[in-house]
Amino acid sequence: MTPRKTGAAAIACGLALTMCLGMGFASTASAATVTFDKDLQGQTVSGRSFNAYKLATMSQPDADGNVTYTFVDDNVRNAVKTTLKAMGKSVDNTGTDVALSGVIAKLTNSEKVAFASKLTDQLKQNTGIHPTAINGNSANLDDYGYYVIEETTAEASVVKAAPFLLQVKDQDINTTLKSAQPSINKDIVSEGKKDTKYDDTSIGKDVKFELNDMKVPNTYGYDTFTYTINDQMSAGLTFTKAQLDAMTVTIDGKTVDKTNYTVLVNGQDPSTMGADWSFKGAEFQIKFNDTYFIGTYGDADKDGKLSYTQNPEAGKPIRVNFSATLNEDAKTADPENNTVNLTYTNKPGTTTDSTDHKVYVYTYGIDVNKTFSDKKNLFSQVEFGLTGANDEDIYVTGSNGDYTVVKKGTAGAVSAASGLKLTANGELKIKGLDAGTYTLTETKCPDGYEPVGGKTQTITITPNYGTSGADGKAGKQVTVAQDTNKDGYVDASVVNKPGSFHLPETGAAGMILLPMIGIGVMAGAAITLRRKAQSDK
Repeated sequence: MTPRKTGAAAIACGLALTMCLGMGFASTASAATVTFDKDLQGQTVSGRSFNAYKLATMSQPDADGNVTYTFVDDNVRNAVKTTLKAMGKSVDNTGTDVALSGVIAKLTNSEKVAFASKLTDQLKQNTGIHPTAINGNSANLDDYGYYVIEETTAEASVVKAAPFLLQVKDQDINTTLKSAQPSINKDIVSEGKKDTKYDDTSIGKDVKFELNDMKVPNTYGYDTFTYTINDQMSAGLTFTKAQLDAMTVTIDGKTVDKTNYTVLVNGQDPSTMGADWSFKGAEFQIKFNDTYFIGTYGDADKDGKLSYTQNPEAGKPIRVNFSATLNEDAKTADPENNTVNLTYTNKPGTTTDSTDHKVYVYTYGIDVNKTFSDKKNLFSQVEFGLTGANDEDIYVTGSNGDYTVVKKGTAGAVSAASGLKLTANGELKIKGLDAGTYTLTETKCPDGYEPVGGKTQTITITPNYGTSGADGKAGKQVTVAQDTNKDGYVDASVVNKPGSFHLPETGAAGMILLPMIGIGVMAGAAITLRRKAQSDK
C-alpha cells in the first residue's frame, strides 16, 4: 500500500467517475480513516453518526488515471440497477460492472445527489447488506472503496446531511457533509431598542425589521437549489405595497437585482394586486431563482475533485430589510409576532423548513377613571385631551370613552389633544400607545366644579419585561406599572369637586356703622337748628 497523506479532499456525489474498459480489479483491503469534520456552513460537526454502505472496490489508477469498479455483490448490483431504473435510466446493457458504472458516471450533478439518496433507501430494504457504522464522526473504511454514506444521527434538532457518494483511496481523508441547515435570524431595528427581539411602539407607527444570519449556500453537486425566505406577520401588523417597494435584499452589502428572485404576498404576484394594496397579517415569500446560487465547474484536481466557482460566493451574508405598520388590531400588552424561516433544498426532490425565528412588538394603553366628590353623575359634561412627550400630537379614532391611536391621515382620525369623551360610567380608555410619558388634560369641566390636583397630570407607561428582558424576548404578556387589572392599561383617576367661593356679606359690622353715622349727623343738625331758632327770638 502506498504511504498515506493526511487531509486529502473527499470525492463526493458531485464528481464524475472515470471509467475504462476491462474487468474490475479488487485491491488488497486496507483501511483509511474517514472523518466528517464540518458541514457546508463551515460549522464543526460533533456527536453525529453515519452508516457507510460499500458499493464497489476501485482499481488503482492506471498511467492515465483511469480506474475500474467491481461491485461488492449481486445485492448491491441489483439495488443500483433498481435505483437507476426508478430514475428513468436504461440498464438494459449493463451486464458488466464497467457498463453499470458508466451509467452512474453519466448522471448530472443533481442526479448524482438523487441517486445517492434513492440508493440508500434501496440498500436499507435488503437485510443481506450490512453497513459500517460510524460513530464519533470518524471510522476506518477500505482503501479504494466506493461508498454511499447516510447520516443516522437520532437527535431531532439536527438536520441530517443528505446521503452522498464517497471514494476512499489510499489515504486518510476529511470530508464536508453534503448539506446542513441554513441559518436565518430576525431582528427589530429601532433607535433606543431594548433588545433586537422585542420592542414597543404605538399603533400607526412603522416597525423596521431585518432578516439576517443567512449565508449564500454551498451548491457544489447541485444543478438547482431551492432557497426561499418565508415571513409571516400577525394580524396586528399591516404590510403595504409601498413597504414592499422599499424592501431591500442584499448579499455581501450589494443590492440583489430583482430579476434574481420573486416575491409573493399571500401567495399572489403583487404586480397583479393594484396600486395601493395592503394586508393585515400578511405572509410574503422571497424565492431566489433555483439556478441563482449554482456555480460553474472547471478542471479536476489530482484527486479527481472538480473545481467549482460560485457567484455570489458561498458563505457571503444575505440580508433583507423591510418595515410593517402596527395597526388597530394590535393586542394590548400581548405581543404581535413576526415569524420567519427558510425553505431550502436538503436533498433532491425534497425541501426542508428551518426553525422558526420570531420577534415581538408590544403596545399599551391608558385607562382613566373619572369621579365626582359629591357623587354627581356629570360625565357627559367632561372632556379630556392627551398629548405625548414635548406636546407631541396623537391621533385617534373612536368615541364615548373608547379610543384607538392611529396614524395621522387615517380615515376618521382626530387629534387627541381635546374632545375625548367619557363613557356613561365615567371611563376613558386609549389603546395603542408606546411606552413613555404622556400628559392628560381635563379640557372641559362642569360649571361649578374643578379637578382635584389641577387640570393636567403626567402619566408614564413603564413595561416590565422581566430580568434582562426575558419576558419580552419570549413573547409573554407584559404588565406595566400602575396597572391594577394586569391588562396592559396604566390606571389613572381624576376627581372633580365643587368649587369653593367667598361671597360678600351684607350684614357685616361696617355696614351697620353707616346708618349709625347718619343718625348722628341728623341729631347734630337738629340741635343746630334749635339753637338758631332761640337766637332769633
